[in-house]
Amino acid sequence: MTRHYRRRACRATTVESVETLENVDLPVREVLPDLGKAMTGVGAAVLSAPPGTGKTTLVPPYLSKLVEGTVLVSQPRRMAARAAARRLAHLLGEPVGQTAGYSVRGDTKRSAKTRVEFVTSGVLLRRILSDPDMAGIGAVVLDEVHERHLDSDLSAALLLDIRDLTGLKIVAMSATLAARSWSDLLKAPVVEAFARTYPVDVLYRQGPNPLGIYGVERDFLRQVADETMQAANEDAGSVLVFLPGRKEIDTVANLLDHPNVKVLHGSVPAKEQDAILSGGDEQQIVLATSIAESSLTVPGVTRVVDSGLSREPRTDYRSGISRLVTVSESKAGAAQRAGRAGRLGPGQARILMGKTSWSRLPEHPEPEIRTADLTSFLLSALRWGEVEDLRLPDKPPVAAIESARKILEGLGAVDDEGITAFGEKISSIPAHPRTAAALLRLNDEIGTKVATEIIALLEEDQQIAGADLAVAWRDMIRRPTQSWKQSAKRLAGLVPHRHGEGLSADEAIGAVVAAAYPDRIAMLRGSTYLTAMGTGAVLPQGSPLTGSEWLAIADMTDTGRADAMIRSAIPIASDLAHEMGSSERIVHEVSNGRVKAWSVTSLGAIELSRRPATIDPAAARPIVIGALRDDIALLGCSENAISLRHRLGFLHHHLGEPWPDVSYPALVDRVEEWLGPELDRWSEGGKFQANATECLRRLLPWPEATELDKLAPERIESPAGGTAKITYGGEKPYVAMKLQECFGWEDSPLLAGGVRLQIHLLSPAGRPLAVTDDLGSFWRGAYSQVRAENRGRYPKHPWPEDPLTAVPTRQTKRKMP
Repeated sequence: MTRHYRRRACRATTVESVETLENVDLPVREVLPDLGKAMTGVGAAVLSAPPGTGKTTLVPPYLSKLVEGTVLVSQPRRMAARAAARRLAHLLGEPVGQTAGYSVRGDTKRSAKTRVEFVTSGVLLRRILSDPDMAGIGAVVLDEVHERHLDSDLSAALLLDIRDLTGLKIVAMSATLAARSWSDLLKAPVVEAFARTYPVDVLYRQGPNPLGIYGVERDFLRQVADETMQAANEDAGSVLVFLPGRKEIDTVANLLDHPNVKVLHGSVPAKEQDAILSGGDEQQIVLATSIAESSLTVPGVTRVVDSGLSREPRTDYRSGISRLVTVSESKAGAAQRAGRAGRLGPGQARILMGKTSWSRLPEHPEPEIRTADLTSFLLSALRWGEVEDLRLPDKPPVAAIESARKILEGLGAVDDEGITAFGEKISSIPAHPRTAAALLRLNDEIGTKVATEIIALLEEDQQIAGADLAVAWRDMIRRPTQSWKQSAKRLAGLVPHRHGEGLSADEAIGAVVAAAYPDRIAMLRGSTYLTAMGTGAVLPQGSPLTGSEWLAIADMTDTGRADAMIRSAIPIASDLAHEMGSSERIVHEVSNGRVKAWSVTSLGAIELSRRPATIDPAAARPIVIGALRDDIALLGCSENAISLRHRLGFLHHHLGEPWPDVSYPALVDRVEEWLGPELDRWSEGGKFQANATECLRRLLPWPEATELDKLAPERIESPAGGTAKITYGGEKPYVAMKLQECFGWEDSPLLAGGVRLQIHLLSPAGRPLAVTDDLGSFWRGAYSQVRAENRGRYPKHPWPEDPLTAVPTRQTKRKMP
């Protein structure tokens, strides 16, 4: 993909309002000159600075003095972007939206005067994709890169491409020491700043097991509450408590006996977030997710209680199910959490695990690119070019990309040629591709209001009784939540307003879920469901949906068993299921020793119908070859064919080329050479029958083939005149003969020009007596003991003292001449 970029001007400009920050004394100020040298040199830098150094406050306005245009500062969260803009505006003595502004999903404050704009990493990514020239942007700061969010990693890769052609200035800022990899990626120096912090007394508090079958244990959360109250009673400062998620925060909040408990997570309304971050004189207990680790500063904190838990995305790429899982934090995360207690003076951090458990924590959290759903990532990447060409901090797992591509293909967003026109449209909408696809497809049909309200319902984190989405819809209409109303309003602003048709609520919900999750349309099979993606699913016990022939599943959870648990779904008509992507194709299969063709109508992995079809030999041929690869015994090889293959294998092993490799993988690779005519017949529907011996002979080299019986004879004659079959399939070729037939045979026969034939010497009754590939040594040594042990047992047969001069025989002593 070719792009044309504007070479940006890099002259410095003076911003009077920014000069007012000269008296702001924060630790990062000491390294700003080093940062400036990097900007005028290579045009990029990595700033390693722990929380509390002022990097987010001072670096962006400093850069604005060095470049022409706006400085964009990406933050991993909306709350952090708003807080950073408000902090800088306060120091400048201006309202937010003048020199310092922000743009987050659903909320923007900026103007023509804005020189520093704080944005979420998602907003930054969409800016890059919509305007690859980054017109009017002089520098981009990627803050909190150590958190390794998907949008931030992808934005960094795209910015590197832009920087190569335009000279865009880039600064990556990390709150941990993991800066070297970013330095290598940006080919930029590391500038390190140090925080002015106070000592923190870290207490390790081993308690109940935090995790159980159903999530975080209530006994553990009681310990969190107890430790929090102890910390609050010991000091007048505020207490910051880290918990993995909203559910645990609500539980602990109900257990606390304190007049000023605040909660801080992504779903808290902006005004409440701002109030918490503004602080006050009173002690407060703030229950927060990992959002408060580094990107936000809660004022007045002198005590930290750390649950040691965090929530991270995980995706089963086989089933396509993504979920947030509760895991132990990393050491880097634990250090950042504890450090929050040492910003005002000596502090204390209580980590709710033993020191031994802490020592086993991973050094850093897993990057999202290794664990998360990559559907949005892939769609954005394909708008830019090829994923393989991106300079990413970590390459995405192949299985994750394949899973994401399947989802996008099901949505109609990509095809064999790359991103489609529809894919371009949904990529421009700030929502997950599933959500965007459903919104675009159904806005006209069911109307903007209904479509956006249903989609907003799907985005709500809720437990739905019996997995019945229709009941959840009616409950939401009766008791709407603020987050649901805000989400629906935001979505409605993304598309033109339409009134739509008069579908029932259940029909509309089914249409939206089917459009967003076509791979999760499921058909009843016995007591469970088969989804279009090929995985099994079950309803909760007692669900009112039990027995529905078709379901559109909005959410399901991996149970670790064969079938996923359905969390929310709605019954749909079979006609709708068929409309959402059923296709007809010709399928060739091998059954009962011959290839057959079927015309199959299916919805993904769900087969709807099949009927016999005419065989296409060209399409059937690879199916035949695949069947032979899986089970070459389909040829029905005779003993002669097996013997010939073993003889050829022996010669290839000992003499090499031109004797052919006849291992099963090699035979499959050369199947066209030795089974060409048979493949033609079988690909037309003929029975899998062949003279495998004659087929294998087609691999014999010429003129060496004339030496086959000499180098690897099928049988060998004994001194007594009989013949015996040589077995070649084992480690050594061998022949089994009665001992008396071998009298006088001093030298073991040589095969393939020097390989000794192993002789299995048998008793007159055919039982094994000895194994040797050196008959001369056997006769002169071990034979005497064999003779002593067996001549009384077989008195009718000769057991001469000197076997080398004895007459070989197949008869008893009476019948010998």
